[in-house]
Amino acid sequence: MKHADRGSFPDHAETFLIGDVNELVVRLLAVSLTGQADELLGRYREGSELWDIKQRFDAYRVRIVDDRGTWQAIPAEEGAAAEI
Repeated sequence: MKHADRGSFPDHAETFLIGDVNELVVRLLAVSLTGQADELLGRYREGSELWDIKQRFDAYRVRIVDDRGTWQAIPAEEGAAAEI
């Protein structure tokens, strides 16, 4: 639960996107811990989960630019050039 005296709410888009990233990381970690990673990771190597997450970042026009988790808006011009 969010408390009024503990700062503002996090950005909803960032929260949504990080939830997606964390979900995939946890799934991959779980697969790794089974001891059958080579066999089970094929689904993720051939699948589109990572691509789907990248598309969501693009749809919200944001990216994470460094290892400290700094968010940056993608300028409209840059996004248009990437779509061509």
